[in-house]
Amino acid sequence: MRKVRAALAWILLCLPCLAQAQYLSYQMSLFGGAVHPVQPGYFRNYYQPSREFGARLCVMFSERSGAEFNFASFSSHLDGAGLAKSLAASGAPDAVAADGRIWMDTATLSYLRFLTPAESGPGLYSLAGIGFDRVEAEAIRITTQRTGPAAPVDRYVESMNGGFSPSLCVGLGLAIAISGNISVFGEARVHAIITKAGTDPVSGKRAKDFIEFWTPAAGLRYIFQ
Repeated sequence: MRKVRAALAWILLCLPCLAQAQYLSYQMSLFGGAVHPVQPGYFRNYYQPSREFGARLCVMFSERSGAEFNFASFSSHLDGAGLAKSLAASGAPDAVAADGRIWMDTATLSYLRFLTPAESGPGLYSLAGIGFDRVEAEAIRITTQRTGPAAPVDRYVESMNGGFSPSLCVGLGLAIAISGNISVFGEARVHAIITKAGTDPVSGKRAKDFIEFWTPAAGLRYIFQ
């Protein structure tokens, strides 16, 4: 983690030199949104949508392009009812699923490109980037009921491995200026974390390596000029 912070610090210091342009501005943003798992991955099948909050620093090299640092956090709860239905379809009609919450912190560096200039009205922009994200996953507890006097049996499934993993993202957004230095924006991103998967709780096989989700978000941006 120390090496990541040092690398980001060097990037921030070197960006003005790399730009080699007279135009240079900084933008700070706060935003909130929702995290929706993407079908048909493992994450989509067994977890509920959740809220996301974060902050961004953007360094604009010109009126149309720049580099953006995005930091966000969210957590997702297990869809116990949905997982129970899948378990019932696989031959375990009395199984109940609980726990299994997932926490994620995302840190992404993206190239930002305005397709239309924001100064003349609503500015449409696109972005693509790479990241380094932290994943923490609680084991899923699956309780199987037994007939007769026998007590229920609990088993714990590690749905995915925790730790730091690389990621990719792409997005499209719209920014609207509301004053000289302040603008509002709305956007949608698709994010994929490349992590070594754990065990699928239904099939017992290794789960998908990618954790994929998309995030509609809205926020407020301040431009330092």
